[in-house]
Formats: sequence, C-alpha cells, structure tokens
Amino acid sequence: MQAQEIIHKYLIQLELYLARLSKSEAQEVLREIESHIYDALEHQQAAGEEVDANAILRGFGEPRDLAALYVAHITTGSPLPPGFRAMQMMKRGVNRGLYLTMATFGYAVSLFLLLIVTFSLVPGGLGLRNESNGQSGYIGFYMAPLPQSQEWLGYTSILIVFILALLTIKLTQRVLKVLKNQM
Repeated sequence: MQAQEIIHKYLIQLELYLARLSKSEAQEVLREIESHIYDALEHQQAAGEEVDANAILRGFGEPRDLAALYVAHITTGSPLPPGFRAMQMMKRGVNRGLYLTMATFGYAVSLFLLLIVTFSLVPGGLGLRNESNGQSGYIGFYMAPLPQSQEWLGYTSILIVFILALLTIKLTQRVLKVLKNQM
C-alpha cells in the first residue's frame, strides 16, 4: 500500500473517534494531524531515509488514543501530548519569524515609496520622463530637466505613488493582524 493510502486510512479512523467534537473542531484536528504526518514524511525524505508511513503513524499512536487526547484537550483543556506541544512551539516560532519578515518587508516598501514621493516634490528631484520621440522612458534623479524630454503624468505620478504607499501600509497591517491571530 502506498504512503498516501495508509495515511488516508489512518485519518478516516481518527475522524470516527473525533465524533464527540463539533464538525469544525474535528476538521481542524484532522488538518493539524495530517500536516504533522506529512511534515514527518518530508523530514524522512530530506534526511535521505526510506519513506515509511507505517513507522510515522506508529509514532502518533492508535487513532482511538490520539483522538481521546485531542477530545480531552478541546473539551476539558487537558494538555496535548509532549510531541505536539513541541510542534506547536515550532509553529509559533515560524509564525513569529514570518510576522517579523512581513512587517520589515511591508514597511520598508512603504518607506521606499514615501521617499520617492518626497524626492519627487524637490525641484529637479526624481521624475518619470520620456524622450520627445516617445520611444523610451526612464525614471531618475534630475538636477535640471533634460532638454528633449517630457515629464510623464506630472504631479499625478506623485499622487499615484503616495496612494500606493498608503495601500502598502494598509495591506501590511492587515497581513500582520492575520499572522498575529495565528500565533
């Protein structure tokens, strides 16, 4: 039997024992367990070991016992098995790293766009220009306008970049809010 079939069979059995939970809680537990199983399979593959789904599932225990632990955890607040607690901590660490990365990236892009707006307001600063024949365009810093070029969009380009900066800030805040809720 292939690994996926073995895992699928295990998850079906697990789902039967999770019947005491609401449908959404049971589905959440199943997604979490399935994720842990496939993470373990990937770890085996990355380590160059032969993929053995049966060995991984033995590590999770019998579906009835695993379901009982999750049902007890959800209904009474009892602790999860030690291995799952470690996985949860690792998951929180990944979420924190992703949170910091997204915050840094999002706010850096916003700051860059706001700097473009600032330099565009300075006379002879940043500009969007095209050559008089319309064959090419370029963005750059200009001390004085080039004689055979025209400004594209004029102050409209500044407004567009400013709006993009504000939208980037708003999007970054929303993404960070979602990530914070998952931690």
